[in-house]
Amino acid sequence: MRNNRHNTILEAGGTYLATVIHTMLTGLDSASLAASIRYEGIVTFEGKPCHKVVVENDDYALTSYKVLPGETVRSIAFKLNVAEYKIIELNEAVDDFDENLEGLTLTVPNSYSKKTILHLDQKHLMPWFMENYDERGLFSSYRYASITVNPPIDENTFNPDNPAYGF
Repeated sequence: MRNNRHNTILEAGGTYLATVIHTMLTGLDSASLAASIRYEGIVTFEGKPCHKVVVENDDYALTSYKVLPGETVRSIAFKLNVAEYKIIELNEAVDDFDENLEGLTLTVPNSYSKKTILHLDQKHLMPWFMENYDERGLFSSYRYASITVNPPIDENTFNPDNPAYGF
């Protein structure tokens, strides 16, 4: 379900986003934390009132990583909470997300992004829009077109005979 995108559909959701931001900010003292997160007020994004939040990581850098047995780009990215495509971009010898890279020393970012800009729905605090920047500039942008909070679940939802499942 990657469809030539940076993240799979599962990685584009709020839980992954929260994990990435939490990892970026873990270990910062209160002064550094306050300097890293900037609230820019209410803005309108596609007609919706949103909180604009900017997370800046002044410690963002590229570093070396020695690949352990059985690790792949995908497993390393999840372990370090960094973008999979960024590992491929930084390492000419790597061209596949699931390639075994044992023994290689890779260049990897120490954080998902240098800067992240979020537009959070004012009512539910769900992300409507997100931009991520690295050492070269904008590297990903996500627009969440349709978010339904607490959708209704009917009796057919968990029925294995549900024709919507197609199997």
